[in-house]
Amino acid sequence: MRILLFFCLLATLQLCSAQSIDGYENDNFKVILKGNDEQGIIFKADSTGKVLMNRDINPYLKIGLPYKERYTEDSNPIWMSYDSSIHHIKMIDTLLNHTISKGDVSTGTTIKIFSKYVIAGYGLDIYGGEWNKSLKHGWKIFDKNGKIVYMTDSYPGKGVQLGYAKIDTSGKYLATRRSDHFEEWEGGRLNPLDFFLDVYSFPDMKLIFSEEIPKYFTLHLHDNIFWIKFDETDNSRLNRSIGSHYSFYDIEKNKCYSIYLPRPFGFGGSRNESAWSKEGIIVTNISDGTTIEKSFDRDFKVKELIRK
Repeated sequence: MRILLFFCLLATLQLCSAQSIDGYENDNFKVILKGNDEQGIIFKADSTGKVLMNRDINPYLKIGLPYKERYTEDSNPIWMSYDSSIHHIKMIDTLLNHTISKGDVSTGTTIKIFSKYVIAGYGLDIYGGEWNKSLKHGWKIFDKNGKIVYMTDSYPGKGVQLGYAKIDTSGKYLATRRSDHFEEWEGGRLNPLDFFLDVYSFPDMKLIFSEEIPKYFTLHLHDNIFWIKFDETDNSRLNRSIGSHYSFYDIEKNKCYSIYLPRPFGFGGSRNESAWSKEGIIVTNISDGTTIEKSFDRDFKVKELIRK
């Protein structure tokens, strides 16, 4: 159950496995790894070779709870024991409002690098029996010299959710996914009922564009283009995908290009650089491997973005 809870934390933060196309190293940053666990960041562009480890980033590692057996400060995540009769941690007591007296507390640190900035995220979860709850999230955005340019704490479902965020190559725009309404599932999980794409100017974090998306979507980045994908499904019990909707947002041109690709056609632009062309994208017929180029200006539905 502890492993499952940590995966819930990672799914919420959307940082560890959702690395940018740069992966774990680019010209300005290198993620320090121990096995598959992120341990910190090397700021390669800084003249002093600045290094920040998880303990420098994640304040929840310093809340004073004892680590459970086999966990050290290099573990990611770290599991701790909480007992309100022994441990007087104001932050946890306040968050729980004294509704739970004992539990296992987990915090994990995740790092996502972009061309000019790093987003580091951390979360605090508590597990008690069959009940678990994500208590609080935090994010810090660093520039190439290791300076914090934006920082926020939020509760699940509230505030700017930087766990889903992407920062474009120019460093001028940040896009993320947002939900405003939720239903609580058994066990304390929050299930989103609506989905929005928000785009901010960066680093001042002024909201410049927002659009409601009909379904859950994944957010991606290619150079200076943010793009999203969501599936169309049949009405069967298996809820099988019958096609995918794609929208590409060029903030500088103030345009959105949208296309629907029915099965067996698909677009692999999140994993394959060769899926992009100078004029648009390369669509693949997954049944026979043949490809066709689709031009943004010729083959897509184009609309002007309505800015805030």
